[in-house]
Amino acid sequence: MITAITNNINNVPVFVYGTLMKNGSASHYMQDADFLGEATLPGYAMYDLGWYPGILNREGSAVHGEVYLVSGEMLKDMDRYEGEGFLYMRKTVPVTGLDGCAEAQVYVYLRPVDEAQRIRSGRWDR
Repeated sequence: MITAITNNINNVPVFVYGTLMKNGSASHYMQDADFLGEATLPGYAMYDLGWYPGILNREGSAVHGEVYLVSGEMLKDMDRYEGEGFLYMRKTVPVTGLDGCAEAQVYVYLRPVDEAQRIRSGRWDR
């Protein structure tokens, strides 16, 4: 149950929505993480950036993905993979799913996008 998760350096819930998902091209980063289930991130929209997606805050939209519980060391590896600080910014957001609502870390895109790249379904299906 997501609501029971605490956010500390040893157990960090992370919401993933693209290449890090189960069937994604970078799913190997998550092999030692605990899969908690599918969830939704309200208030964000997804954009097709070519090989990977990015999300931006957009009221009235939602992104669908998966939540994993990762170690602090795994989170450092994910930060490097995602280009945290220059391509994406990791932040804490409320996610809904499973048995309720909780907070999780997510990577939010930092660069401009064209609205034509928006994925209206909020699902990365590659």
